[in-house]
Amino acid sequence: MAHDFPNSPSVGDTTTANGITYRWDGSSWNVITESVRNVVDTMSGSTIDYNAGTYHVLDLDSGTTSVTLTVSNLPSTSEKHTLQVNFTSAATYSITWPSEFEFNTNAAPTLPISGTGSLILELYNSDNTTIYATEKFNNS
Repeated sequence: MAHDFPNSPSVGDTTTANGITYRWDGSSWNVITESVRNVVDTMSGSTIDYNAGTYHVLDLDSGTTSVTLTVSNLPSTSEKHTLQVNFTSAATYSITWPSEFEFNTNAAPTLPISGTGSLILELYNSDNTTIYATEKFNNS
């Protein structure tokens, strides 16, 4: 649904559409918050909940070096989501991917990952059984 931005805003005015807040800087509207971001629990067994948002962040540290991801509330309609995994200390990490994941290269990202960095995957589902995962960024 399109959002009707105010016609004569003053500098600093805000407006919210679809969970995203914008602030007028005098010449354009700039995003200042995005509530669709979903922070995934850092505990082993973390769940990517499709009802919680479209951007999922998993922070791993030396206390959580092995994690098994699961998926909940996978919709029956096509959606795009993003999964960002942050490695925050110089440890060796391993991730067990959900059985619903199918990687575009027929292979999951190289693991274990050692050190700090981030891995970003784009996730597409065309039905409620398979998630097609594409590695977009890996600086680990």
